[in-house]
Amino acid sequence: MTRLFMPVVMLGFLLAAGCGQVTTDADAPVGGPDAPGSTDGAPSDGVPPIDAPPDAPTDAIPASCGDGVVNGTDTCDDGANNGGYGFCNSSCSGPGARCGDGTQNGPEACDSGANNGMYGFCNSACTALGPRCGDGTQNGPETCDSGANNGSYGFCNSACTALGPRCGDGVQNGPETCDSGANNGQYGFCNSACTALGPRCGDSITNGPETCDSGANNGSYGFCNGACTALGPRCGDSITNGPETCDQATVFSQTMAAGVCRPDCAGTVQQKSIQFYTTRVTPAQGGIAGIDNLCIASFGSTYRALVVDGSTRIATVTGNAGDGQVGWVVAAYTRYTSAETSALVFITDNTRLIGASGGQDRDLLAPIHSDDGWGSWTGANADWTSSTSDCVNWSSSLSTDFGLSCIAASTTTGTFPNNGGVSNCAQLRHFFCVQQ
Repeated sequence: MTRLFMPVVMLGFLLAAGCGQVTTDADAPVGGPDAPGSTDGAPSDGVPPIDAPPDAPTDAIPASCGDGVVNGTDTCDDGANNGGYGFCNSSCSGPGARCGDGTQNGPEACDSGANNGMYGFCNSACTALGPRCGDGTQNGPETCDSGANNGSYGFCNSACTALGPRCGDGVQNGPETCDSGANNGQYGFCNSACTALGPRCGDSITNGPETCDSGANNGSYGFCNGACTALGPRCGDSITNGPETCDQATVFSQTMAAGVCRPDCAGTVQQKSIQFYTTRVTPAQGGIAGIDNLCIASFGSTYRALVVDGSTRIATVTGNAGDGQVGWVVAAYTRYTSAETSALVFITDNTRLIGASGGQDRDLLAPIHSDDGWGSWTGANADWTSSTSDCVNWSSSLSTDFGLSCIAASTTTGTFPNNGGVSNCAQLRHFFCVQQ
């Protein structure tokens, strides 16, 4: 500025002085070329030259998008990262692809935009689905969540709003045999696992309010009634029904009278006689049949010998039980009297044994006969099981073979039917004959 101002002032001063010609050399024109011999480079008019000014400053050019600095029209600027996932876009006009823009891109597993992190949407980092039905965790509005099992039997339904098909929903489905809902496990309903019917009338087990339970036989003769509330038609209800001959609800005892209905309702109590074969004879009678013939010949066709041999005539297999009987000559529920005295000797029960009932030894009520001391052959042990001492099936009279016998006058437990003991088969003894 100083260099420009000083020549202008000097010029004005000269003009004001009359505009005369100012020279330092009389021959040099004003404004002409430098005088010859001039060495300072000044113009010939003597006015110092005006230097040209430097370039004047202009408006600043905005820094380009990508310099990493937000300026000018930039909305954002991440420098070399512009256009990359999670950074500014390539024109610096706004954010680029990122978690939360609602579009799945870059490393994202999902992107629900503004809903990220909320139930049923992507998580807030876009790395996985967030809390939702099917993640196996009960959250948000869910009632349940069984994960991959949702909608399957026994798990949550597919919408996580309620339990799905299952034991206890009152509907038979899946592997269930039955489903009684809230009643499962209770009497008369499905069991608690829905695998079968629970305790009920007809399962053969007396439970709940039942009086009895005969299973599939409920309602049939001799079993529980159809409602399991009481015994059904049976022997002993005082009503003749089913296969019964009679029914007087008779209870077995040693005082039952002849003619009353038997306790098994199969007929009436009979009365029979026991004879004593008074002739002493060898046991070798050709077996059971030969002894029977002795009885028949002496007392009539309805009499048979009261002996056992373990094969053709068996009183019991199990002591005093009356089981496994073969060709046995004693009847059930029968009054047996002494032919000698007419006294009641014994009343049999269903085991058909004299001197035993209910599986136990019993005393006789009276002796069968007044014995002469020689006793009668029986071949039976004290509990009516067959002994091997039977004189070789009642065919031997050798002193080297043996047989069991009984004193005819005996009455107490343990003395009948073999208190005569074992004797050799050369002995002569009696036989008992029983009316059929």
